[in-house]
Amino acid sequence: MRKPFVAILLLSACTHPKSNQTLKEQTAVKPLLACDGNESNIYHVKESWLMGQKPRVKLLKHEKKDVLKENPEPLDWNKYVRAASGVGTGKGDQKNAELLVVQDSRREIARIRIPIQAFTSRESKFLIKSDAITMVPVSDKKVISELENRQRDYDSFRKKKKADYEAITTLPDGRFLVVGSGSDINSSTQAESLRADAIVFDESGKFTTYSLLEFYKIWLSNQEILGHEQGEKKPIPNVEGVAIREIKGQKIITFAHRGNINGNGYNSLIDYDFNTWISTLMTTSPKWTEVHPLKVTAIQLPEIKINQAQEKVNIPVTLDDLLATEEGVLIPVGAEAEYVDQSGVHHDGEVVYSAILKIDRELKTCKVYRAHGDNPPGMKSKFSKFEGLTLVKTSKGNVLIAVNDADSELEPSRLAMIDLH
Repeated sequence: MRKPFVAILLLSACTHPKSNQTLKEQTAVKPLLACDGNESNIYHVKESWLMGQKPRVKLLKHEKKDVLKENPEPLDWNKYVRAASGVGTGKGDQKNAELLVVQDSRREIARIRIPIQAFTSRESKFLIKSDAITMVPVSDKKVISELENRQRDYDSFRKKKKADYEAITTLPDGRFLVVGSGSDINSSTQAESLRADAIVFDESGKFTTYSLLEFYKIWLSNQEILGHEQGEKKPIPNVEGVAIREIKGQKIITFAHRGNINGNGYNSLIDYDFNTWISTLMTTSPKWTEVHPLKVTAIQLPEIKINQAQEKVNIPVTLDDLLATEEGVLIPVGAEAEYVDQSGVHHDGEVVYSAILKIDRELKTCKVYRAHGDNPPGMKSKFSKFEGLTLVKTSKGNVLIAVNDADSELEPSRLAMIDLH
């Protein structure tokens, strides 16, 4: 009988730096809960759609033969969503929902209009066509032109220059907040970062860019936020999700940090007072040293064993986003593997575990949900892992929407409708 998936929540209360006690001395880090991962906790993938048409790779008669060298930008680059890493819900109208999809390899937000009927009709044969997708720039045109040169290959140029936008949430005033992962920050003296921008934009597409470099550098120097070193590499920031929550009348902004990779600390939820955080972000000279976390909730996730690998391989499970709901939070988690199987075949980036954590408002209880019909842990998932979650309001109640990433510049990402209770 296969052992159930178990996750442990570790709760820490951060101290003010003037205190003589460290976080660990003041509040012992202790396990609060073993998440219930038995197979009775399941969700159903009701529908799944490609976000746009699959890009064409064949040349037209008038196009030059060298246009497809070194995996360049596809010829119809703006007609589909690639590298989906987060999703939010726009204003929409009575007939159409509006989804805002973050692309980690692009400085553009994909705005998608979808008939609400697609989420409520059992017989819907809806397709997301190219004319339903609009790309909204969230960076200067010159920057996009220089760092996303469509004639340069993805792996050696564009991927290294990406802004790595990973998360999106709606602010109380109706605008949207997008944050970069901060995953290129590895030194407290670092002066520049491509992945530490915060973007605030409104329904019209007007945006303002702020830097989170100094904010993330505080994390870098505080092991009680990111976690202690495991192995040779020092933990670095790696934000995958952000959400605004309200607990006992206080608005809180929570960041989901992805850990457990190459000694990169722990998977955790990092809480700040929202009003303090947002006002600091928008000041001319933000003093991030005066902004202190309210709480760090570390989530201890297991490793997935790959039985078909030639050598022993255990893959860490990591979190991929964060969605605040009335009941608490939802967190998609997954594990990607690189290994050589018994037949000598090399597997790279294969998703061998996918699930959704459901945690209560106080971050004290949780359950693990797996997709109905998915393969056992350690085998290739039929549904991949989700990179973003959001809710769409319909006449029949809220519908849970998820996006995943094909990890390819030449494949559209997918949007799925999820039934989870």
